[in-house]
Amino acid sequence: MRFALLLLGLAAALSLAQYAPRTAQGEEVVAAVRRGSHPPAPTAANATLNVRNAASPSLLDQPREPPLFRPAQTPAALATPRSGESFALVGLVSRDGQAMAFVRDTVDGRSWRLRQGERAGDWTLAAMGQNCVTLTRGRRRQEICL
Repeated sequence: MRFALLLLGLAAALSLAQYAPRTAQGEEVVAAVRRGSHPPAPTAANATLNVRNAASPSLLDQPREPPLFRPAQTPAALATPRSGESFALVGLVSRDGQAMAFVRDTVDGRSWRLRQGERAGDWTLAAMGQNCVTLTRGRRRQEICL
């Protein structure tokens, strides 16, 4: 029992002895950064403080090369829609139980007058609602609203 207490006391003393110089050095670094001057150079005894020494304002102002994150870049072919890919609903008309949608291609300006099941380019008018229509091409769907 005494041996275990002796080992515990020795471990506590060693940890305090290692912590004390680091705390003093850390306080010097914080004071130097607050004054705007460079912190003292690290020594072999406090080599673990390199992270704090790297936090001087002059080092933080310099940009990293290369940057850690690059802005999102999309290929030009994906950035702009092609003809027949982007539509706008111009209007909906219902007369004598016959509903009709007026659809315009936003890229080339072509327009269509469609009933349910009719095609605009590769797209088929699948459904019509009170304010929206649904165009399908294979498994792709586009819902366009006024």
